[in-house]
Amino acid sequence: DGVFAGTSPNHLPGEKHSADDIKNFSEENRLAGKMEGKEPCSPALPLDENQRDLLLALLRGESVRERITKQHGMPEIVADELNEALFDEIGDSVVECDGDEIILVEDYREDIMELLGEG
Repeated sequence: DGVFAGTSPNHLPGEKHSADDIKNFSEENRLAGKMEGKEPCSPALPLDENQRDLLLALLRGESVRERITKQHGMPEIVADELNEALFDEIGDSVVECDGDEIILVEDYREDIMELLGEG
């Protein structure tokens, strides 16, 4: 999905976004990602390669802020898309957005490792 697509043309960088803004922007990015030929990393897992790489970095304790910034992404939207993609599997939010940083919810570390084949 369009995890790292650009910023919304209707908002300035750093501006707070409503849930509807994030949902609409996420849908636009998802559709753009399909047009770019991005496929899920596994038919059983609704994550694209960028999302999988981000989760692996979070599992290693790495900051993903720089990766998101380089791709002109917005941490709030990236976190929302990750949580949405894994909600059916986990049933809860697996990452949280704290300012410009995305943080793994530690309660789900083992579940995520298992889903990604890392456990």
